[in-house]
Amino acid sequence: MDTNRARAAIGQNCGAYVLYQTLAVLFFGLPLLPRLATVYAGSGPDPQFMLWSIAWWPYALSHHLNPLHTQLIWAPEGFNLAWSTSNLLQGLLIEPITARFGPVVGLNLLQLIMPALSAWTAFLLIRDLIGKAWPALLGGYLYGFSPFIIGHQMGAHLFASGAFLLPVAAHLTIKHLDRRLTDRWFVSRLALTLIAQFLMGLELLATGAIFGAIALGVACLIGRERRPDGRRTAVRIMIASGVAVLAATPILLPTLTASGMGRHRVWSDHGVDLLELLVPGHAFLLGELFHFDRIELPYDHFSRDLGGYVGLPILIVAGLFFARRNKRERRRFFAVMLAITYVAALGPALHFGGRALVTMPWRLFDSLPFINSAQAARFAIVVDLLLAIIVAIWIAEAPIRAPLKVALAALVVFSIMPNFRDSSLWASDPNLPDFFTSGEYRRRLGPNENVLLIPYGSKGQAMAWQALTEMYFTMPEGWTGPTPPSFAAWPIMEVFNYGVDIPEKQLQLEAFMGAHDVAAIVIDQRGPDFGQWMELIDRRNTAIEEVGGVVIARPSSASLDQFKSQTAAAMQCRRDDARLDALIVAADRYVKAGFPIDRLTPGAVEDRGFLPPNWVESKDQGGFTRAGLGLEPAEHGRVMIGVTTSAQCVPALAERYRTSAAEVRFPAPHRWGTKRLDVSREGKLALIFTPDKLAAAITASDLALHRAPP
Repeated sequence: MDTNRARAAIGQNCGAYVLYQTLAVLFFGLPLLPRLATVYAGSGPDPQFMLWSIAWWPYALSHHLNPLHTQLIWAPEGFNLAWSTSNLLQGLLIEPITARFGPVVGLNLLQLIMPALSAWTAFLLIRDLIGKAWPALLGGYLYGFSPFIIGHQMGAHLFASGAFLLPVAAHLTIKHLDRRLTDRWFVSRLALTLIAQFLMGLELLATGAIFGAIALGVACLIGRERRPDGRRTAVRIMIASGVAVLAATPILLPTLTASGMGRHRVWSDHGVDLLELLVPGHAFLLGELFHFDRIELPYDHFSRDLGGYVGLPILIVAGLFFARRNKRERRRFFAVMLAITYVAALGPALHFGGRALVTMPWRLFDSLPFINSAQAARFAIVVDLLLAIIVAIWIAEAPIRAPLKVALAALVVFSIMPNFRDSSLWASDPNLPDFFTSGEYRRRLGPNENVLLIPYGSKGQAMAWQALTEMYFTMPEGWTGPTPPSFAAWPIMEVFNYGVDIPEKQLQLEAFMGAHDVAAIVIDQRGPDFGQWMELIDRRNTAIEEVGGVVIARPSSASLDQFKSQTAAAMQCRRDDARLDALIVAADRYVKAGFPIDRLTPGAVEDRGFLPPNWVESKDQGGFTRAGLGLEPAEHGRVMIGVTTSAQCVPALAERYRTSAAEVRFPAPHRWGTKRLDVSREGKLALIFTPDKLAAAITASDLALHRAPP
């Protein structure tokens, strides 16, 4: 009898995985399979880093390099990968495929496997809880193909879509609580699970640890008879965690130090939006079929974080679950856990349609070290797991006829089905120019030369190109999330990242190249800004050649050597000096032309031709724009003119305008000199003028037009 049950369980396990894998291929794989080695999974800028990381780990180990720090990107400084989503374990496991067929195939296979594997481990957990296969099959689907995972499939976020170890950890804990797993087996298996999750993605490990601890505490508080077993399990969890920490120490310590010991925010703190609870976007089939994707959804989080969507059918089934009178303790547990996890996922403030309404409890934890790096919207993965279990339990136990259960299950499945009709969501073409595909780059570029690739960063696919050339060259760029501060400080980054213009753009480019030992620029001729970049090339001192769909520009060593010791701070001061001059002139012309001061913005003066074109990236912005231009009416009929600048630049700028400005504020709104200056920080420098003093400020200033070379 036991043998028959074991065979039946194995058959169910295999059948469930085959079903989930088939669905993953149908939903996400059809655009990939015909070109498995040339088109990679996901859309937007993020997949290029995931592709790069799959190639990096085998490359680093085979070349005896430190895998936690790379000199290939953000060169010559390099980048610490320990705190990034660098997919260590995924890269190593898929290495035999990557070595034989390339990183594109490796990434694609992982992307197709991860949701199926997540669904399968959730199926095993739920079947163990309810003892029925087909409701567990539904529950596994709701987790493995949940809105959270669908969103991260779009970004090829292997660290998030591969959420299969959270159900494994929960399954092990439940078995130990029920005394179906000995202490030794529990500790060893949980330790291995924790280590594997740490190597796959720190974010899910932290999320699972926080809410796993909460779940165990809630279970013990609600069920008094569970408390002795709960304490016993908690002690074993701490032992397993200690074992995992010891085993992971060689990577854990660099990870903690790379984060600045939690002293800075890595990502934004925004959570899910209350509106998206019921409104599916374009990533869901329901959203496209019923045109929900046409609704403007100004959510205040990353576009890939779709875990806030639940859908009406799932909410209805959850409501029916809580309306039942049986097993009160179980209902209380799920009610408390859903409330805690969803409130946490809302983040530090409740948002509705992108507008912040009230402060939420997560604000109390948001300033804590390490926790301040959490993306609250991603706590939704726990909400999805809880809802998957709730729906499966209700389907298994509800006293209604089977046809109605099947109909409800189908409606639930349809409500979160991904939009497989739009293949652009799930596949991207790296658009490799012939220069790379033909191998011409090996004849035109030297090994490990530092090459600036245009389009830059997230606007192009530089990391994918580097990975697909077997890491042949280094580059002073990357797409690793937040730009390293040492690079973000360079003024030319505004041109690279946002496409806005800045004063002395050609000079700023040359200074950046000289300071970063850039040997050549490779510009994709198909790029939308190709002509503008070609205008920046100083043809007098640069060798230019066109080959394989790109332009290679090699400035002479003499033209760049003068910038070898140039600093970002010096170039920033130079830019902001010129910007203030231009803003003061623009404001004076605006006022003298009779335009209303109460409508003064950077966009308003640019639209009237008082500023150079393309300085302002968003014309409806008042105050300080994202590019750091400040212009708006001030109190008492005065004008505020300012720039976002380095604290090192402020003393000279403040002294220069001290006699003509009514007030100097830094960091605004504080008056200059009233707050201790931190020279390592940026801030808003605001100069307050009465309109009649603008002309005097212009007369007293060294206009950018007459500024001497650096």
